[in-house]
Amino acid sequence: MSRVQIISGKLAAVMLQIAVMNAVVFGLSIACVAQIGEEIQWKELCLLHLAYFLLQIELAGICFGISAFLRRSGLGLGLGIAAIAYFLNIIANISDQAEFLKYITLFGYAEGADIVTNGSLDMTMLLPGMLYAGIGIAAAYWKYSKKIIC
Repeated sequence: MSRVQIISGKLAAVMLQIAVMNAVVFGLSIACVAQIGEEIQWKELCLLHLAYFLLQIELAGICFGISAFLRRSGLGLGLGIAAIAYFLNIIANISDQAEFLKYITLFGYAEGADIVTNGSLDMTMLLPGMLYAGIGIAAAYWKYSKKIIC
């Protein structure tokens, strides 16, 4: 088995776990809204879950890239990145002077209120996030192709 196959298998496993988890949460969301007797706002519900799915893909891509450069588990680092990004998003929402942080944090395009109000995802924040994920995944492939595995 080649190194590319190994890293591809790891990436596929991560993406499958994210997809399955999101499918379960989406199904439960629909069931809960139906259970309380509310009309399901399909567009908003789908956009909100899509935003969180893409957010998780972005975070996974970034952490995937970072993990290739670490010798031990990067779980703490991954959780730290998510926590820092979340708090940067809170700061961006509180202060007009820090609004630029929405373009840096991972959570900028996953604001539920913005999604429901606008009826769409903000592509100016989504595209850089997907670029970060792509860079992280590319870095992992590059590093694993050069890594000495004992």
